[in-house]
Amino acid sequence: MLFVGVDVSHTQINTALANVIHPSVTFKVGQSEELPIESDSVDVLTAVQAAHYFDLRRFFDEADRVLKRDGVLALVHVDFPGQCLTSTLFYESIKIFNPFFQKYDIPVSAEIFNSKYETIEMPFPETHVFTSDEVFDTTFDDIIDLYMTTSHFEHMRSEQNLTKAEGRQALVNWFTDFGVNDDIKTAKHKFKVETLVRASIKK
Repeated sequence: MLFVGVDVSHTQINTALANVIHPSVTFKVGQSEELPIESDSVDVLTAVQAAHYFDLRRFFDEADRVLKRDGVLALVHVDFPGQCLTSTLFYESIKIFNPFFQKYDIPVSAEIFNSKYETIEMPFPETHVFTSDEVFDTTFDDIIDLYMTTSHFEHMRSEQNLTKAEGRQALVNWFTDFGVNDDIKTAKHKFKVETLVRASIKK
């Protein structure tokens, strides 16, 4: 069995490849609408915290192409409820990345995300929903490091001609202006993650 991770961000793929610990796991740069995967070869296809950015019609066509019969398409929605540091920075960070969302239809994306994917009409009739809640520890540096792997951060650096270090400092400066003080930056924070999975089975 082979596990293949696909992401549009070269940085996320390079980070993943640097941490591969099993020969059955690999990662590729690609888009959801043109998956670098052979037809009728996939048992389970997942999209985590990403479906609200997709051209869903084209993505569902790709899902139908790559999934085997009885294969499962799972759309995973992740939310950070409450006023913890992670949720605050997650939602406020949209302001800094707004200029780099030009390829996306932001109003539709926001509607889909805020509905927890309930507004998405899944491509196969048999669909199941699963939920879970978990609590994690994190730090301000962990959050900044995560943002630095995203395609939005790559676009920001490219358009502003910033080195990775300069881009990181730009993020830190923006969050500092937002009100993240030294006490917040050095403390450990707990955050709750709510996960909802909509799984559709190809027949």
